[in-house]
Amino acid sequence: MADIKKILGTLTVLQRIKILKEWARRNIQWVDRFEEAHQNYDRIFLIGGLAHFVNPASVVDWLKRKAYTVEPVICKQ
Repeated sequence: MADIKKILGTLTVLQRIKILKEWARRNIQWVDRFEEAHQNYDRIFLIGGLAHFVNPASVVDWLKRKAYTVEPVICKQ
């Protein structure tokens, strides 16, 4: 998470907005694919980069908004 903040801290506001919009767009695509898969499977495991799970437009937040149950699993090095 610190790396993400450090990287975003080096960018202009417009660059940050562009990146956050791109993350949101990609997260919506993840949710669409999740819903397709969920038609055939009861439980689905998603794995991705940290940024896709912690920002306000994260995959987790989109799934919760759609009333899915989300069980986070965190792996530490």
